[in-house]
Amino acid sequence: MYKQELYAIKDWVPECNFCKEREQKGMHSPRLDANKATPVPIEWVEGEGVSLEFQIDKDCNGACLICGSWNSTTWEQYTTQTINKKVFTIKGNEDNVETWLKQIYETVSFDKVRHITFLGGEPLRTDTHFRILQEVKKVQDLSKVRVTYITNGSAKPTTEQLELWSELAHLNLHFSLDAIGEHFNYLRWPLQWSQVEKNLRYIIDLDLPNLSITGSYTLTPFNIFYHDRYDAWAHEFFKDTKYDPKNIFRQPFMANGVMSLAALPPPLAMIVRKKYVTTNAAGNDHTVDKCIPGYTKTSYDEFMKHIEYHDKHRKLAWREVFPEIEKYFK
Repeated sequence: MYKQELYAIKDWVPECNFCKEREQKGMHSPRLDANKATPVPIEWVEGEGVSLEFQIDKDCNGACLICGSWNSTTWEQYTTQTINKKVFTIKGNEDNVETWLKQIYETVSFDKVRHITFLGGEPLRTDTHFRILQEVKKVQDLSKVRVTYITNGSAKPTTEQLELWSELAHLNLHFSLDAIGEHFNYLRWPLQWSQVEKNLRYIIDLDLPNLSITGSYTLTPFNIFYHDRYDAWAHEFFKDTKYDPKNIFRQPFMANGVMSLAALPPPLAMIVRKKYVTTNAAGNDHTVDKCIPGYTKTSYDEFMKHIEYHDKHRKLAWREVFPEIEKYFK
C-alpha cells in the first residue's frame, strides 16, 4: 500500500524537485529508495524509530565547491575570512549537538531500530555517531542493526569505533568523492586525495566481514566529462578485493545552485552525451548523460564568477586542473 501511494503522487511541492527531476529522467531518487533498505513493519506505531537518518553535526574539514557554510565548519571559517562578513550560526555547533541529542533521546525509542544513516558535515570527525550507537546498544542487540555512513573519506575510524562496528549486522561506508587525484583536491578543497586513498586502503586491509563499500558523487560542469577516468581508477584500486568497483562511482547526482550543470557549455554537453549515452559503455550502470539539464547563460555566468572568485582566494587555477575541457569555457 505504501509503494502504491508513493508512485501515485502527482502533486509535487518545490522542496521535492530534486527527486521529481531524477524520476522524470528515469533515474532512481531518494524518495523511491527510502523504503528499500528497511521496509516499515505492519505493527509499527508512532514514536518507534525503524529507519533513522541523522544530520545534526556539521563539523567538516572540507570546503567543497558544491557545499557551503550551512553544512561545513570549514566553509564557515573560510567564508568569514574571505568575504569578511559575519556568517549566520545558531549558537555553537557543540551546544547544538548536545541539545539535539537530548531531544532525540527523549523522543525516539531505539529498541525497534533496524537501519541508521549518519550524514555530516563529516560524521567520522566527531563522536556523535558513536554516542548514538551506544544508546542503541543499551536497549537492543546491535547485531539487528544496519548502519550507513556518508563520508568524504578523510577520517579514519578509531579502535573503539571499529570494535563497536564489529557488532553490527551490516556496516556500509558510502564514500562521497566527486573525483580522484588533482580533480578531487580542487573540487573538495582543502582535502587531499592522497589521504583519502590511504584511508580507503586502510579500510580495505581491515577486511571487516560485515562491511560493504559504496560511493556516489555530484556532477558539476568540471567533472562530468571525466566519469570514465574515475571509473577506471575504481576498477584498478578495488581489483582483487571483495568490493565491487562498479559501486564506487555508480550514483551520479546533479549539483544544485551555482555549480549546476545548467552552466555546462552546449558544445561540451554534446560531447558528454555522446561519450556517456546510456548503453553501459563504461561497464557501469551510470546515467551521466541523463543528468544534463538545459543550458542557461545566467547559470554559466554565475558559475564562472563563482569559480574565478574562489580560485583567487584558494590560489588555484581550474584551467590547469581540467585542461581537456578548458577551451569550452570562455
